[in-house]
Amino acid sequence: MNGGGAVSLDPSLAGRCAGLLTRAFMSDPLYIHVQPVEDRRRRALTWMHGRVLRYCLRHGMVHVSPGMEGVACWLPPGGMELPPLRIVTSGLLAMPAVFGPAPYRRFDRYLHVSGILRQEQAPEKYWYLWLLGVEPAHQGKGIGGSLLQPVLAESDAAGVPCYTETEEERNLDFYGGHGFRVTSQVAIPGSELKTWSMLRPPV
Repeated sequence: MNGGGAVSLDPSLAGRCAGLLTRAFMSDPLYIHVQPVEDRRRRALTWMHGRVLRYCLRHGMVHVSPGMEGVACWLPPGGMELPPLRIVTSGLLAMPAVFGPAPYRRFDRYLHVSGILRQEQAPEKYWYLWLLGVEPAHQGKGIGGSLLQPVLAESDAAGVPCYTETEEERNLDFYGGHGFRVTSQVAIPGSELKTWSMLRPPV
């Protein structure tokens, strides 16, 4: 499946994409809060992104720009249930050990809040944008928007909304330009972070 400057990820390139996502999220306020030590943050994010990519390749959709400057990871309607067996086979079960006790507790507080928001703000069926990342040197060139197009088109055709979250206020205009609307803004306990939940109705 492809469209708008996005192509399906070849699974053999997942490792390269994990590095891309890590570079894109190294300065994300959530992950700086979770792991302030840069080298440890880089290792943990590279590991986590590799597992998220593996999960979405098996159970969702992953699109990259033709030049591998950006990647988008989606889960289909009903895909956010994350059955235990799928978590085990993807390797995500090891996340607490990889992040370490204190960083994972901070991350888990965020995951708890975002999970509640999805239950409260998201409809029964929706496409979930799990990750969207673009190489820092290529941000602002329209790559992120192009990566959204295949699933936005599919969700529109099926009459299904899309849902995502962000912890960076600067992202709100970007998502707003692609039809997402903020449904809530919530503070993350134990931090100065906020998270915004966003829903895009089908058009």
